[in-house]
Amino acid sequence: MIQDIKSQPECLNKLLAKYFEEPKFKKRLSKVVHHLEESNKPILFAGMGSSNYASISAINILSQKGYLCINPDIDEFIHYQMNSLNRGFTVIAISQSGKSAETKKLLEKLPEDNTIISITNNEDSPIAKMSDYILPIFAGTEATISTKTYTNSNYLLNIIAHLVNDNDGLNMQKQLEDINKIDKFIKKKENNIDKLYKHLKDRDKWSFISRGDLLSTTLMGALICEEGTGLQPTGYSAGAFRHGPLEITGKDHGSIIFAHNDHTYNLLTKLAEESAEHGSNVILLTDKKYNNTSTNILVDKLPEVNRLLIPTIFAITIQLFTRETALDKGRTPGVLNKITKVTEKE
Repeated sequence: MIQDIKSQPECLNKLLAKYFEEPKFKKRLSKVVHHLEESNKPILFAGMGSSNYASISAINILSQKGYLCINPDIDEFIHYQMNSLNRGFTVIAISQSGKSAETKKLLEKLPEDNTIISITNNEDSPIAKMSDYILPIFAGTEATISTKTYTNSNYLLNIIAHLVNDNDGLNMQKQLEDINKIDKFIKKKENNIDKLYKHLKDRDKWSFISRGDLLSTTLMGALICEEGTGLQPTGYSAGAFRHGPLEITGKDHGSIIFAHNDHTYNLLTKLAEESAEHGSNVILLTDKKYNNTSTNILVDKLPEVNRLLIPTIFAITIQLFTRETALDKGRTPGVLNKITKVTEKE
C-alpha cells in the first residue's frame, strides 16, 4: 500500500503530460470539454465506491457554472429510477477497472440518445467499449485498496470541470508546483502519521466529516479505512452529522474533520469545537491556520494547493492513517480479505 501512496505524484504528473502534451489524448480531452459546453442535457455521474465519490468536487465546480449534475447511487438507480433517463443525459461513467457491475448494467440499459463518457484505467474494458468518449486515468497497476486510482480519477474530473467554459485553460506551472508539494508532503507525513492515529486509537466510534469539495475524500476515506482496517468509520457531510449523528459524540467517539479554507470553514470548526466539548477526540485536518484551545482537538496543518488538487492532498493523510491503523491491528495494509478489488457482480 505504501508504494501505491508514494507513487501518486508520479501518476498525477503522467496524467498531465498525457492530456496536455500528447496530441491523441489532448484531442480527446478537448472533445469531451466541447461536448459538455455544447450539450443542453443534464450530466449523470455514474460510479460505485470511490469512483462514485471521486466526482463530488467536479460536480461542485460544474454546478457553480450553472450545469445540472446528479450523482445517484447507481445500484438503486438501475433498479428503480431508469425511466428518468428517457429525457436524455450525458453520462460520465467512472470505473477504474471498467468492469463495475452496476455501472456496466446502467450503460447496457441506456436509451440510444444518451452520450457516454468513460473515466477508466482500462481502455479495453467493457465500459470503455460502450462509450462515445474514453478518457483513461493513467494510474498504472494498483496493488491494494483505492489510492492512486481515486486521486487520478478525481483530478481528471476536476480538470474537465475546470476547463468547461474557461477560456484561460489550465495553469500548468501551478499544477506541477502543487504536485511537487504533494510529493514532499507524503515523505514528511509518512514519518508522523502515528500521532493522528494515537489521538483516535482508544475511541470505539469514528466519524469522518466535511463539506464541499472535500466530501469526495471524506467519503472515500471512510470507505478505504473500513476496507483496510476492519473497523467501521462512517463518512458524513457536516450538515448530515448535525441531524442525528451528533448524538454519538462523547468519550467513546472520535472524528476526523476535513476543513478546507472556503466559505463553510467556520461551520466545520464550530462542529469540531462542539464535538470536543462533548468529549470527543477530534482531528482537524485543515489548510488554514487554526488557533486551538482544546486538548481534545488535534490540529494537522496541510500545505495549500489549488482547488483541483485539494481532495488529493487531504486523501494522502487518510490513506496513511488507514495504513497506520491496519498495521496496529495486525492487518496487512490495503489487502482485502473477503472481497475482490473489482466488483463484477451485484
